[in-house]
Amino acid sequence: GEMWDKIYEGEGTSYFENGRKQYEGSWENNEFTGFGILYHRSGEKRFEGHFRNSEFDGIGEKFDYNGSLICRAKWKHNRIEKLLMTEKQRKMGFDILDLGDSYYMGFVKNEKRNGYGKFFIIYLFGC
Repeated sequence: GEMWDKIYEGEGTSYFENGRKQYEGSWENNEFTGFGILYHRSGEKRFEGHFRNSEFDGIGEKFDYNGSLICRAKWKHNRIEKLLMTEKQRKMGFDILDLGDSYYMGFVKNEKRNGYGKFFIIYLFGC
């Protein structure tokens, strides 16, 4: 990537000690800023989306250690502002209930859970 006076700027990639990618995307003043992909040490994707000052900030998707999608959300300072559905979830007929400190995503009828769904508890790094 690009480096000016020992400061990362522009597009680039950083690596863990084991040689696997740590981050790939935009940098500003040594921080992840703009669109990028953050990886687990295992090599699987951890987060893909927008960053600001090395925090999740904007639309992004979070993944587990196996690379499976956990959730899609709008983020601000590493916290979820709003849980979003993927196209697949929308096609399945899912909806989202905002429960304050958690979300329910699944089948909803009359603003209540109705059938299969998942709860997402909001904590420091979201879902």
